[in-house]
Amino acid sequence: MSHFRSRLRWASVVQDVSAANPGLSGITRKLLSVPQGVRVQADISVVSFSTNGSPGLGAIYVSDLLQDDIAASVSNLTFSVYNNGLTVGQSFATGAPTSVMTDTLQQIRTRCSVSAADVSLIIVTHGWTDLRGR
Repeated sequence: MSHFRSRLRWASVVQDVSAANPGLSGITRKLLSVPQGVRVQADISVVSFSTNGSPGLGAIYVSDLLQDDIAASVSNLTFSVYNNGLTVGQSFATGAPTSVMTDTLQQIRTRCSVSAADVSLIIVTHGWTDLRGR
């Protein structure tokens, strides 16, 4: 049995998710720029920002829907959101690249430990890797 990896990169990143007040529970997000009907490893960047002061100590957890839905925390995270020096009226943004397996419906899960009307979550897709063996 031979295996192959097929890797695709977009010439420009594609914004697949833009969510204001992204919520504290696990949310299924659809990445429309990856193929449907097959599980792929999506290469993404996740950005969180606040437009009105510091979100404080927080975390974002990005996961495959086959994984358990666990709360985002500073001990369980894909990346952390932390800024202690901002005041009301200042903005804050943080982000990180990561990869996550999609399901066959192009879906992943995000879970945030900080959410408010002035907090947003953005996910851009750089491409994907097809890990199927043939």
